[in-house]
Amino acid sequence: MAQYTVEKLNQLGAVPVTLSDSDGFIHDSKGISPEKLAFVLDLKNVRRGRISEYAKKFGCEYVAGKRPWVVKCDAAFPSATQNEISGDDAATLIKNGCKVIAEGANMPSTPEAIEQFLEAKVLYGPGKAANAGGVATSGLEMSQNSARLSWTSAEVDARLKGIMQSIPRGRLQDRQGLRPAHQLRDGREHRRLRQGRRLDARSGCGLADVLFTGLGRAGGIPPVAAKAVS
Repeated sequence: MAQYTVEKLNQLGAVPVTLSDSDGFIHDSKGISPEKLAFVLDLKNVRRGRISEYAKKFGCEYVAGKRPWVVKCDAAFPSATQNEISGDDAATLIKNGCKVIAEGANMPSTPEAIEQFLEAKVLYGPGKAANAGGVATSGLEMSQNSARLSWTSAEVDARLKGIMQSIPRGRLQDRQGLRPAHQLRDGREHRRLRQGRRLDARSGCGLADVLFTGLGRAGGIPPVAAKAVS
């Protein structure tokens, strides 16, 4: 999840700056470029290595045993694991100017973290909406198979973009008049995780959590330095 979040951030003109695995995280203030991401894809998907090797390869900071939420950013993308952002982590992100949280996992933010995001008016995309792309793409694949069609990657991406844009629109219409319109989540989804129990184990080779600062030109937002953590 985190690897391809970085890919999309680069496409949009943002500057992803962090990636993490279960051992720690790297902070590349120069940005994780497409060329550097190619190294990560080989490192994680082929050689099954640790993200610390990125720091050795590109001469950037590596922090062992920590999560990346202390890095200043415009947006954060918690990926792959549950209960990844605690209440204290949320407070740090908000203090450091984070404006967007888009979840790339099932319930990566604790209930305490979510309450802080909403209170601070942070743009919060819960996993049930922001992480729906995998299921949506599976549906697109089934549609192609059923109709004996073959779409290009650009066509699939365009259809997926339309689906993802429809999720918050539909949700806000459904909830209009029932609760504040910016809330896309339901508190019940976190009830069973109140004790902070982690259900998604970190794999030895996986990457989790992304932060970035600034959306790019393609998104219609003025470009800024960007940061990504995973």
